[in-house]
Amino acid sequence: MTDKSIDISEEVYNKIKDLKHKDESLSNYILRLIDKEKGKNLIEEFTGLFEKDSEEWEEIEKYLYKSRLKNIN
Repeated sequence: MTDKSIDISEEVYNKIKDLKHKDESLSNYILRLIDKEKGKNLIEEFTGLFEKDSEEWEEIEKYLYKSRLKNIN
């Protein structure tokens, strides 16, 4: 893979450095942010597909809640 250089301010660099995981490269952190954003867009495609109180939706909510808890820890 070829490396590319980009110019960012020191402020942006420091914020990225503070937000990324300690063992994570800047490139991997940016890729993780992009993947996370793509995931949000995928979820939005399902808006309105389930009735408010459906069992399917309740299962999805439980799964999403558990997934978020794992990502926090």
